[in-house]
Amino acid sequence: MSPTHSRLRRRGLALLLVLFAPISQAELYDGQRWLNHVQQDLAPFWYRAASSIHDGRFATFLCNDGAVPSQAQLDGKQAGLCPELAQAPDWIKEGYPYQFTRMVSRQTFAYGVIFHLTGDPKALELARQGVTFLRQQALQADGNVIGRFRNGEGADKAEDRTSQDMAYAQLGLAFYYYLTRDAAVLKDIQRVHRFIFNHYHDPQQPRLTWYPASRKQGQQVELVAQLDQLNAYMVLLTPLLPKAEQQQWQQQMGWLADAIVRDFYYPTEQRFFGYIHDDSGRLPDARHADFGHTIKSFWMLYLVAKQRGDLMLQRFAEGGMHNILKRAYRQDLLKRLPLAQPIDPAHGDDLVGWWGNRDGQDGSAWWEYAELDQAATTLGLTEAAPRQYLYLTWPSWFASFVDVKHGEVWGGITDQGSVKVHLWKNGYHSLEHALVSYLGAQSFQHQPVQLYFAYPIQPGTNQPVYYFRGDILSSEALGHSPSGLPIWRIDAQQLH
Repeated sequence: MSPTHSRLRRRGLALLLVLFAPISQAELYDGQRWLNHVQQDLAPFWYRAASSIHDGRFATFLCNDGAVPSQAQLDGKQAGLCPELAQAPDWIKEGYPYQFTRMVSRQTFAYGVIFHLTGDPKALELARQGVTFLRQQALQADGNVIGRFRNGEGADKAEDRTSQDMAYAQLGLAFYYYLTRDAAVLKDIQRVHRFIFNHYHDPQQPRLTWYPASRKQGQQVELVAQLDQLNAYMVLLTPLLPKAEQQQWQQQMGWLADAIVRDFYYPTEQRFFGYIHDDSGRLPDARHADFGHTIKSFWMLYLVAKQRGDLMLQRFAEGGMHNILKRAYRQDLLKRLPLAQPIDPAHGDDLVGWWGNRDGQDGSAWWEYAELDQAATTLGLTEAAPRQYLYLTWPSWFASFVDVKHGEVWGGITDQGSVKVHLWKNGYHSLEHALVSYLGAQSFQHQPVQLYFAYPIQPGTNQPVYYFRGDILSSEALGHSPSGLPIWRIDAQQLH
């Protein structure tokens, strides 16, 4: 029995599987509701954000209507900066001199998802431009990645680049490869991957460091140093790799899963520590001690376990997701929740369901809410009970997060009017949430999903559907993108 299995037997089997089904006469949204969300709420905002950018150098900071401020406005040298950015908190303003690679990569991912769901060649072309910028401007010859730019030049030191930022530099590249199978893009992904595992390998413990392992001062031990390798690119790409490399990545995913469970899981509270280099990381209100990081950890462990055929890890992760969903779920009268727009009266009468941040806390950031929805949706593909949360949390997403005037989503249920796009927020989580929700909604209704790819040849019957698998019913050629990529539409069903 492996060390992970031994630990899971002691810890995981004690984790109760608690199913909670809120009573509601509502019907779950179908997939069309999520396609409308992408086409009406998300895509127009991100198209405007790219309307003045033609080389993939996507802006890190945007006004709430999607307009791109000038660098002179951000630097305070020119008047006219939109009020939300002018009045932003200091931690956001400190990033104004820079363009962050991770945010270019996340925006590239967003355009990839828009194409994946709608088939719009414009979105695919924007994703291609973002990939070109990442490969030609941010990626260095040895596989290292510049983390931020100032006036078009690299503005960070190699020893300050985090393993999390390195992982998120891969996000846009990985999704583009999933869509296109571009061999040159995969070669660069593999180069960055090797750099990460060679230069961030902790010499003291089997895990990844926060800063390069060669840096001795200020080193940190962070959950996301391990987790976001899985989340940003490895879980999606591993099934698409050549066989020998696929086996190596599966082993590395198992190694990362071992580190996450061994070093960061807190069985007494059935959650994960966000960091362990300081005792403060064990406090209930510590950084990253929220339901969002814990549910994402369980979700990634679940997906890794399914790929590796690790039933013990899968059961542990399933139990963890059920437990956190129950603890995070909130249901009460509408007056408890500040709404941007009314709840659809067909969904839940005067009740509303939403996700809390931690035990005893009701609020939730947009990305945490999205991750909790995505975990419930994933479990709901094979179990009926987890879908019950979505009867009310899906309508609450539209009522409390979506900016119906300008598009995209707010950062929290009380954040209407605050900055929507900054150095840690753009279209990544909102578009992934829409994609996973669409896949789940169609599956729950026993309807096929329809997705778009840009493969050089016809997609095969073993085509993955994002993180999932299913029966490929058909594939149809639809012409070409502006850069000449063939576009295919596939239908799939029975996702799991």
